[in-house]
Parts: sequence; C-alpha cells; structure tokens
Amino acid sequence: MDNLVKNIYYQGFLIVIPKGRTKTMNVRNQNDEAVSPVIGVILMVAITVILAAVVTVFVLGETDKLDSSDKMVVLRSSATGTQVTVELTGGADVVELTALKFSFGAGYPTDGTIIANGYIVDGGEGYDADSGQLIPSATNTTSGDIFGDKKFSVGDSFRMPNDGGKFTVTGIFADGTEQVLYTKTFPIKGDGD
Repeated sequence: MDNLVKNIYYQGFLIVIPKGRTKTMNVRNQNDEAVSPVIGVILMVAITVILAAVVTVFVLGETDKLDSSDKMVVLRSSATGTQVTVELTGGADVVELTALKFSFGAGYPTDGTIIANGYIVDGGEGYDADSGQLIPSATNTTSGDIFGDKKFSVGDSFRMPNDGGKFTVTGIFADGTEQVLYTKTFPIKGDGD
C-alpha cells in the first residue's frame, strides 16, 4: 500500500493521495467562525473610542465657558404675598462679601424695612436706601451689631417687603467686583395676592 498511497498530514488531518498523481490539492481550513466576533469586537472598541473623544471634546468645550473670576455664593429665597426672605446658604466666597445690594426692578427697599438676622436695620446704620446696599457692619439701635465680627456668614437671613417684579441680589466683593448672585421675578403686589 505504501507504493500506491502517499500519506500527507496537514493541520492534524490525514490526506491520502494515490501515488503517481502530482496535482496539488487546494486544502483550505473552513474554520471562519472566529472572524465575525473579532470584527465585532474591533468595531465596538472603535465606537467606544470615538464616543469617548466626542464626550471629551464636548465637556472640555463647555468648561471654557466658565469664568474663573465668578464668585461662589449660594442664596435661597422664599416669598409670601408681602415679604421676601433671602438666606445665605453657602459658597466659598462668602468671606469676601463686603456688601449685598437688594433691588426690585429699578427700586430698592426703603430705610427701616430690611430685617437682617431678626433685627431691623436702621437707616444710615449699614443700609443705604439710595443704592440698596447692606454692609456687614450694619447695626440696630437696640441690639448693636447685627452680624458677628462685622462679616456676612452662612446662615444670615434678610427679610424685606415684596415689592413684586424682578428681584435681584448683587454681591460686592473685597476685590471691588460686583456679581449678580440671585434673581427671580415675583408677582407684583395685588396680582393674585
């Protein structure tokens, strides 16, 4: 049988070729099932990389819009028909506040109408009704200093008449900058109150 048959082992398979035949056979491995998962994995990795790049560009593009000179002071307000209450609730730049300016549209609360930390701020004693500015050295004739250490701090509260319209609180800081800290439109007195 050795004379008649030529045994060839190819990739673990025995191929029997009769002797005398010199033609070559195309032996092809039919195990193509791994190609599809490999291509799928490559495509998933490519999609993930592209999505990561898009998200990165978007996020970095948005951070350019932040102004590093913006001060961080957090205020919360509530209103009834006749009163607006503002509370200083946090922020890294509270210690830099040198004044707060309150306004309703183009007007300011009048003298003797702002109550800070439960005390009426006397006109001329730390509140300027012409500019709407309240400074932390404000006093009350009966209680003295309204703000401890003559500085604003987290937990300070301010109450004033609700004159309606666009209410704005502007912070004035030690470096001289002014920044709107809070704005909200309240119904004008008499509109549903």
